[in-house]
Amino acid sequence: MAETEELEEIFTLFDRKGDGSIEIAQIKDVLRSAGLNPQGGDLEKLEADYKSKDSVQFPEFCAIYKEMKAKPQPVMEDFMEFFSIFDREKSGLIDSLQLRAFLCLKGDSRLTEEEMELIVKPIEDKKKEVVPYKDLVTLVMSEQPPTVTQG
Repeated sequence: MAETEELEEIFTLFDRKGDGSIEIAQIKDVLRSAGLNPQGGDLEKLEADYKSKDSVQFPEFCAIYKEMKAKPQPVMEDFMEFFSIFDREKSGLIDSLQLRAFLCLKGDSRLTEEEMELIVKPIEDKKKEVVPYKDLVTLVMSEQPPTVTQG
């Protein structure tokens, strides 16, 4: 499927009124559904640029998408450097409780408890209450989302 067709399909899913538009507040969700991760500064700029409008049509959204897609995406080293700040012993591990609190309470993209568990649970050492952050970064940056196993 061509990128434009895929974007239009995602856009249509968020078009609540069926009028070919989405609300300004939905732009970040549509961008994330399209595989991008707009950050705080970018979102603030979007809100400022479109504060006089209630909604955007698909062609406008495409322009926003292209602009956001052109921005450099974080690389593994960026995440590793960030998590190393919390790794005082330089062991490659981060405290599970601290990580959980951070993922659910801080930043632009706060996770729900369920989302956080989906990411942390498969790689957590329950006995030591630590998470190897290289595994965490690898998991999060992978193309396939983690799956929950029933058991």
